[in-house]
Amino acid sequence: MKIALVLGGGAARGLAHIGVLKVLEEEKFPIHLIVGTSIGSLIGALYALNPNAKELEKRLLEYIESEPFKKLRMNFFQQETEKREKPRRRFLFPIPSLLERGIFIGRSLTRLSFISPEVIQENSRYLFGESRLEEGRIPINITTTDLASGTERILSRGLMRDAVAASCAIPSISPPVYIEGSPMVDGGCISLVPISAARRLGANMIIACNVGSNKLNPNYHLRHSLDVAARAYEITLFFLRRRQICKADVLISPKVSDINWADFSKAREYILKGEQATRGVLKGLWKKRLVKRIQRFFFLSS
Repeated sequence: MKIALVLGGGAARGLAHIGVLKVLEEEKFPIHLIVGTSIGSLIGALYALNPNAKELEKRLLEYIESEPFKKLRMNFFQQETEKREKPRRRFLFPIPSLLERGIFIGRSLTRLSFISPEVIQENSRYLFGESRLEEGRIPINITTTDLASGTERILSRGLMRDAVAASCAIPSISPPVYIEGSPMVDGGCISLVPISAARRLGANMIIACNVGSNKLNPNYHLRHSLDVAARAYEITLFFLRRRQICKADVLISPKVSDINWADFSKAREYILKGEQATRGVLKGLWKKRLVKRIQRFFFLSS
C-alpha cells in the first residue's frame, strides 16, 4: 500500500496543514508520498526535508516574522480586501476588487506581477536554500500550471525553491517562474487539491487536506461587471474543488474557509484548527478500525 498526503492551496488558510501533519505524526500514520500545490507545496516540501511537525511549526512561525516575509506585503492585501470588500467577497481571489481600485493598472503595464521577482527569490532562498526535491526524506511532488501548454506539471526534481515559487505564483501577484524554459504559475489554477496527480504517481490511498470552502455562498449582489466576474470565479472554484476532493479516500477539511486568504496573523489558531479537524477524522477512522489495520500492515504500534 502506498499512502499519499495531498495538501491543497489556500494561502494563509494552508497553515492548517501543519496541524494535520502534527496529528498524523503523533498517531504514527505512515506517509509514503507528499503532493502539494501552492501553500501546500511549501509546507509539504519543508516537511519532506525534515519530517518533524513541531520543527516545521517553529520554522514557519519564525518565517512569518522574518524580514523577507514582510517584504511580500501580505498585510497590504489583507487590509485592502477587508476595508474595501464586503464580508461576502473577502475570501475570493483579490484581483477583481483590486482592479476596481486601479491597484494593478499602473504596474501591469510595465511588469508581470505586483510582487517583484527579487522579493520572491529572497523568500525562496530563505526557506529552501540549495535544497533539491529529490533530497526529500519523504518523496515530494509539486504541482504547477504550465502557461505555455496549459497543462498541469508535476515537479519531482530540481531546486525546491524554484518549484515551490512556481506553485505559489498567484497570477498577477507573484511572477511566473521559468522551469525548463516554460513559465509556471500557481498549481491551484488547475488543481486546487492535487488528488489526481497523486493517483498518477501510484498512490493506493490518498489522505487529502482541503482548506477551501465546500459550500457556495448564497449571498451576493450584482452591482457591476466586476461583481459578475467575482461571482463567476467563485462558482468556478467551488465546482472545481468539489469535483476534486470527492476523489480522496480520507478527506480532512479544517474550518478555515472564513479566513482572509492573506491574513497570516493568527497562524497558531489556523494550526490548531488543522489539528482539531484531523483528530475528528481519525476518530471516525478508528471506529471503522481502518487506522488499526493500516498500522498493523506497516508493523506500527498504536
